[in-house]
Amino acid sequence: MAEKKKPGRKPKAKVEEPVVGVAEVEFKVEPKTEQKDRELEPKGKTTADSEIEALKSLVKQLQDQLAAQKPHVVQVMADTEKVVLRFQAEVADDNVATFGPEGMYGQVTGKTGTITVPKSEWSRFYNESVRNMIYRRWLIVLSGMDEQERELYGCNYKPGEILDEMAFHKLLDLGRDLIAVFPALCDTHKEMVASRFLTAWMDGDSRAMDRDLIVALNELSKDDTHKKGMFQPIIEGLNARDAE
Repeated sequence: MAEKKKPGRKPKAKVEEPVVGVAEVEFKVEPKTEQKDRELEPKGKTTADSEIEALKSLVKQLQDQLAAQKPHVVQVMADTEKVVLRFQAEVADDNVATFGPEGMYGQVTGKTGTITVPKSEWSRFYNESVRNMIYRRWLIVLSGMDEQERELYGCNYKPGEILDEMAFHKLLDLGRDLIAVFPALCDTHKEMVASRFLTAWMDGDSRAMDRDLIVALNELSKDDTHKKGMFQPIIEGLNARDAE
C-alpha cells in the first residue's frame, strides 16, 4: 500500500526583502541671468540710496541758487602808473648812479640810462639828491607826469632846452648843426656840450679842433657866469697850437 503523506504546513512563500540603497538624484545648476539677479535684489530703496538722493537734491538746489545770484567781482587795481626818467650827465663811463635803497629804483652805469619809478613810490624816490638832479637836468622826466605835476617838480621843460638821447650820444658828430641847437639849451646842457668838446680836445680828437665851430659856440655860451665863454679853454689851446 502506498504511504499516505501526512498533512503538514504549506511552505511559506519566499518574500524578497527590498534592497535599501542610495537613490540617484539628478542636480541641475542653472546659470545666473540678469533677470535672475534682479529677482534676487531686494525690492525698495535702501537707506544709502535715500541719502544719495538727498545729497543730489541739495547740490541741485545750491547750483540753482548760485545761478540766480549776480556774481560778485572783486577788482584789484594794479599800480600801472609809472614815471620814466633818463639819467644823462657828462660823467665818467664807469660812474655808477644808484637810486633808492640798494638800488631798488634802478642803477645807471656811465653817462646815460633809463629808470622807472612806480607813481605810488614817487614820494620815497624824490629825495634831496633826486631833486637836485632834476633841477640840474641830470634826471629828465620822460613820461608819467601831467602838466601840473611837471610844474610842481620843476620838469616842465621848454622846447629845445634838453638834449635828446641821440644828440647827447652824437654831440661831437653834430658839427656845425650844434650852432642852431645850442642857444635853446638849458645852462646845464650847454655845460655838457662844452665839457664833451674840452675832453675831446685834450684827447686830440679832430672833431673838437674846428676853430670856426668852437668860436661860434663860445660866443653863444657867454653869460654872466661864463663871461669869456664856456669854450674859451679850447680856443686858448688852438691859439697856442697855431703859435708854435
